Amino acid sequence: MKRAGCAGGSCPRTSGRTSRARLRAARRCGAAFTLLSPTLWITGGDLLRRPARIAAFDRLHALGYLASVAGVAIFWAALVLAASSRRPRTRRIGAAMFLAIFVPAAAVQAAMFALYHAYFCLDAGVYVDSLPWILLGTLPLRPMVVAQLAAALAAGVAILALARKLVRPRRPRALLLLPVAGLCLAWRLPVSYLGVQSSSPDLIYLHGVSRIVGDKLARAWRHQAQQVRLQRRSPERVPDLLAAPARPRNVLFILQESLRADATCSAYDPACAESNLETNELLPGRLPLLRMRSNTSSTFIAVSSIFAGLDPTESEARLHGAPLLWEYAHAAGYDAAFWTNQHPMFATYRLFFQDLPLSHACWSTDIDPAADVLAGPSDARLSERVVHDWGELREPFFAVVQYSNIHFPRIFDAERAPFQPSDPFERDEPWRNHYKNVAYLSDLAVARLVEHVRGSAAGARTVIVFSSDHGEALGEHDNENFHASSVHDEELRVPAWIDAPPGALSPEERGAILGKRDAPVFQLDLGPTFLDLLGVWDAPALAPFRARMPGRPLTRPELAPGPSTLTNVSWVWEYWKPNWGLMRYPMKILAGPSDHAYACFDLATDPFEDRDLGEAACAPLVARAREIYHVLPEDLQGHLRSEPRWGRR
Repeated sequence: MKRAGCAGGSCPRTSGRTSRARLRAARRCGAAFTLLSPTLWITGGDLLRRPARIAAFDRLHALGYLASVAGVAIFWAALVLAASSRRPRTRRIGAAMFLAIFVPAAAVQAAMFALYHAYFCLDAGVYVDSLPWILLGTLPLRPMVVAQLAAALAAGVAILALARKLVRPRRPRALLLLPVAGLCLAWRLPVSYLGVQSSSPDLIYLHGVSRIVGDKLARAWRHQAQQVRLQRRSPERVPDLLAAPARPRNVLFILQESLRADATCSAYDPACAESNLETNELLPGRLPLLRMRSNTSSTFIAVSSIFAGLDPTESEARLHGAPLLWEYAHAAGYDAAFWTNQHPMFATYRLFFQDLPLSHACWSTDIDPAADVLAGPSDARLSERVVHDWGELREPFFAVVQYSNIHFPRIFDAERAPFQPSDPFERDEPWRNHYKNVAYLSDLAVARLVEHVRGSAAGARTVIVFSSDHGEALGEHDNENFHASSVHDEELRVPAWIDAPPGALSPEERGAILGKRDAPVFQLDLGPTFLDLLGVWDAPALAPFRARMPGRPLTRPELAPGPSTLTNVSWVWEYWKPNWGLMRYPMKILAGPSDHAYACFDLATDPFEDRDLGEAACAPLVARAREIYHVLPEDLQGHLRSEPRWGRR
């Protein structure tokens, strides 16, 4: 019998139970959604940013990605559970932990990907001194980065508010242990953090930060100093500069990587048998600089010497406070651009360039995020990127293209390898031919760029300067590394030339460059040369900056007074085995950490540095070296950290 008053056979009590059951089910679904919200926010963003790359994962990488998502989902859920506790103390601790971890993890990875098409990882922050800056991914505080931080904070606060309405954890105190255990686990997990990056972005971040912090704590415990690397620059403001170039023009600098002077024909040679067969034929009228040397065998120090114009033995404050050529160009009204296939996550390299006023910028990860961290994507692809962007530059402009493929492990193509026999594992001629074949492949890419530039409307007004960051050792002095290991000439001699269309140089400028064909010039002369080509070298407002630059424009008759410093350690890069010296051609001195005296060489009679003449033969250079470096050879590294000239102030 139906109860009276129950319409349709259903009584209010039964209806109430059903409603409460539905409400409980909805609450459980809402709670589950809330617990998964941090993962959905970060992983959903990842799927939107790189859908094609994730879809292309092979089975192993796909499984790794799913496992990493599942792992961080548990981590975030534990934090949200703790933050939704009814116990005020547990709730406050949980909420603080959640926001402190979730906001930077989500924002940093979104902003880093927007800037570099890759995620912040262990390699990107391992040498950064500032812990707060590591937590923020060493990112510049641009509007886009601030917007990502604000969005992540808003999402985090919304998740917490929703969790406190829907989630009812039973043992919230114990749940606080799970995130701590998760951070410890992230430190040890085998995370895919470079190249493919087939782990979830938040796990890559947590792994990197926890490893970096753990390493810093361990070093502090052992009283062990961090190796010196470039930190974030804080450049002096460049005042507005009035550009007055001798001729209206644009300037393009092509910077090669690890290219030896004797592997290329700097001067045009119709019978050239070196690696630059293509550019040799393409630019018969180029003006060579046959005795150009780098002041260092390290890329980090080389770019500082070239683009800041400062001696590598300057103090940390000076090297990190100096404006770069792009900033001078921008202050003079030039458009500024920089393309490279160097990897932004290698050590702290990107920090040198990330705050520059550039209209066009490109890194290796913009071309191929999975490219080798040392050799980068193909130089051919970099040239195609520059060709694509070239017509967008506003004249006048200052542009730099930096190639990377000659760097070990080198990019080689057996189908385009004219130098035989070629073998990277067999010493002597096959080894050298392999190196030349790699340099030849890169020269094809440079030729493609130069041909396009010269065929463009702007090309008729563009001066091209070409050089390399340093040379490359191929076993001459038992070098322990291809470069950065010594200051012998095989690691310092670099090719260099300047090519200018008719009318782009004044007769005086052309005459000065021709006059330095066989003169001993250095990388430190390149910065002043670019400033002179831009027409600001004589600007009164440049005077305080110019006074710190030891080089002289190659477009002027005078040579730098010298002697020139040579080193593989600096406040932007420290090698474990320091080498240093001085040179006033033809005499050169050098020393390493196990030496008790400087070796002295006369390069005019001994270009391969086989005969040490002893300190007495280079007495003036030795005396000057001890004024600059303050030390006997075996003591340099300690003085790099403590002496006034090489100090932190």
